Amino acid sequence: MEYNVLCLVRGISEGHSAVRHIKGGVSVVIPTYNYSKYISEAIRSVLLQSRKPLEIIVVDDGSKDDTAIVVQRHQGGPVPVRYFCQSNSGVSSARNNGIRMARGEWIAFLDADDSWHHDKLELQMLCVEEIPGLALIGALNASSRFKDARLDGGQMFTQLSTRDLLGASLISSSAAVARTALLLQCGLFDTKKHFAEDREMWLKLSQLGNVARVNAKLWQYRLHASQAHADHLSCSRLYGQMLDQFFAQHPSLQRAHFPFARSYFHYDAGLSYHAVGMRRDALYHAAMALLRYPLPMHQPYAEKRINRVALLAKCALPNKFFETLMAWRRKLKPPAPILPPPPSLAREGN
Repeated sequence: MEYNVLCLVRGISEGHSAVRHIKGGVSVVIPTYNYSKYISEAIRSVLLQSRKPLEIIVVDDGSKDDTAIVVQRHQGGPVPVRYFCQSNSGVSSARNNGIRMARGEWIAFLDADDSWHHDKLELQMLCVEEIPGLALIGALNASSRFKDARLDGGQMFTQLSTRDLLGASLISSSAAVARTALLLQCGLFDTKKHFAEDREMWLKLSQLGNVARVNAKLWQYRLHASQAHADHLSCSRLYGQMLDQFFAQHPSLQRAHFPFARSYFHYDAGLSYHAVGMRRDALYHAAMALLRYPLPMHQPYAEKRINRVALLAKCALPNKFFETLMAWRRKLKPPAPILPPPPSLAREGN
């Protein structure tokens, strides 16, 4: 389901806020560990928001650099910047402590090495006004394959289902704004998990309320050598374990969604194995992605294209032959994707 609120968004771009005051406000939680060289940019991107948050909570997971000094430089302004240091316990523990200390009705998460567009909170809170019963709101990344709806005149908000979230990663932690009470109701992030703990939380929230995404490029992901997701194979295995645990906790979803979810898991694993040159394992997962769910994997909202047949060919064919096929395909490449209209509107147009 999608909502066209471009007229309101244009009002924002002209400097006139179209968002009413949201009772309780937004608390921004920034977990960090030895990211003093990045965190200042992250904090500045929050302070420059067109809709100011209630507070910024920086939870330092036992950094050994000068993070505390850097954060202190941003204190004393109109937006309170609260700093807390804990013993090294992991990013989930840091996020959880930030949630417990938050005063806002909503929590906006931001990784210390990422940053936001200045309209991010404005547009996400407008989404709250437009779609009732929201538990979670995301946004597009700056590198998304989609056109920015603010600039392209497209649909600004898209409502997502649990099934959508079981496929490609549609909401990253630095894009997410979640209702505080529901985060607490879910039991917070699993501190025993070191990957996909955020995706597990988004799935849980989708069982308690509506989920939506703002179709605008509102956050920037920074690539650097010290990121936690460097070991793609371990991440893939941990993601598979998270899926198994989620379905064990929600058996009513298994029949409808398990084959689809496992198909995407195998697709993602195939990409990871191929990236490190393990072609035989990559070929196995590419084949399993099709065997698990032979129907078309309709993921219109995925920020990167999903093509299981292309992955299978990439793993099975010689590199030069595959590259020749892809070069031929690029000549027939369709225009940039535009998010489809809701089914109800599509029927009205026929």
